[in-house]
Amino acid sequence: GQAYPVPANTSLTIPINSLQREVTLEVFDAMGRKVIPQATSNMASHVVLDTKSLSVGVYSYRVRTSASAGKARSFVVSH
Repeated sequence: GQAYPVPANTSLTIPINSLQREVTLEVFDAMGRKVIPQATSNMASHVVLDTKSLSVGVYSYRVRTSASAGKARSFVVSH
């Protein structure tokens, strides 16, 4: 599924398809620097990312598990 809302103002909801293991959400800025590592619990269907502390701009996120690095997807923060 797609993350929403885009552009994000105060938060971004990222669907993670009820994975059977712990996942880590990694958020990167436009320069590729990791700005937020956020763990989530098992069996979660989505993660709500607090974007209030992020500057306006383009970011990417990746949902990583112990078995997979996941695919990077982009989103925009606009306050």
